[in-house]
Amino acid sequence: MHVHVTSEDGEAKFWLEPILSLSVYHGLNSKKLKEIQTIIEARKKKSLKHGKSILVSVENITPHGIWLFVREKEYFLSYQDYPYFQDQTFNSIQNVQLLHGYQLYWPEPDVDLEIDNVENPTKYPLKSKSISHPASQSGRRTATHH
Repeated sequence: MHVHVTSEDGEAKFWLEPILSLSVYHGLNSKKLKEIQTIIEARKKKSLKHGKSILVSVENITPHGIWLFVREKEYFLSYQDYPYFQDQTFNSIQNVQLLHGYQLYWPEPDVDLEIDNVENPTKYPLKSKSISHPASQSGRRTATHH
């Protein structure tokens, strides 16, 4: 299994098994590569410490969306379909958990998605609503998936 990381500066590919190792990179300096590797190591150790194999991982973050690996299947979550991920930090996107075997959860943006939602996005259209605040003229948009 491997992880792709993409940023404004460049991209990298790390192998997770048999040991964590940098495969290829472009445009990233050694300090940034070390930072990324440290994050990946911590997540891998945390999973192993809890006796869990890696059932879910973020494989790649691109300017257009996120590639997820969930129980041996790969999924693409576009920012167009899942806009709440677009302005999140690398760490908040990487911190995804698989709950109950079918629910993806990101604590930082507080997003829950069922696997069926990712596999069949047309069954679950994005619902947005404006909430008006009397003290302010601007509305606030809230997005939820059902």
